[in-house]
Amino acid sequence: IAPLFVYLQRERTQALRTLVRRLRSKTYADIVSRWDTFLAQPPIPDASAVHASRPILAVARQCIRRRCRSVVRLGTDLLAETDRQQLHALRIACKKLRYVLEFFVSLFPDKKTAGLVEHLRSLQDNLGRWHDLVVQQEMLRHFAMTFSGPDQQTHNTLRAIYSLISILEEEKQTVGQALPALFASFAAQVAHYNMM
Repeated sequence: IAPLFVYLQRERTQALRTLVRRLRSKTYADIVSRWDTFLAQPPIPDASAVHASRPILAVARQCIRRRCRSVVRLGTDLLAETDRQQLHALRIACKKLRYVLEFFVSLFPDKKTAGLVEHLRSLQDNLGRWHDLVVQQEMLRHFAMTFSGPDQQTHNTLRAIYSLISILEEEKQTVGQALPALFASFAAQVAHYNMM
């Protein structure tokens, strides 16, 4: 598998050079400068902010309910089939809910909120691991296409890559099998918390 690691090191070195070049560019410096200027400006009164006087607790509950409904709906649809696009959509919906919960955490200091976040975190970890495994498999397939030649070393490298892909597939199946129970626990916590 050594040729794969050599290839990965070359790719990593090239990606780092590209990143450094972009961070040192005039374009990036201009973006940062414009952002600093924007942040330094005083807020402009906005006539469209008609709901600015709404109590924050009501806004927070509405946001959390909407995000919870979205996650539960996507997850319920997903349990029928493990479609990769739907899994990704569920993962993104979980992230959005987590952002909202963490943003408003000081408004809901009770144990029920902590339980909801804990179940959400477990669900997110599972979905994140599944996504990582999919990406790793895709990258390994891409790397396999870059190796060619009739020699034994190339043959051995390709065998090693496809063995890794198989191992990742087994792990992906295990992670996928845990999803229904994790989702059910999360959905039960949402119902218990009365966020629907």
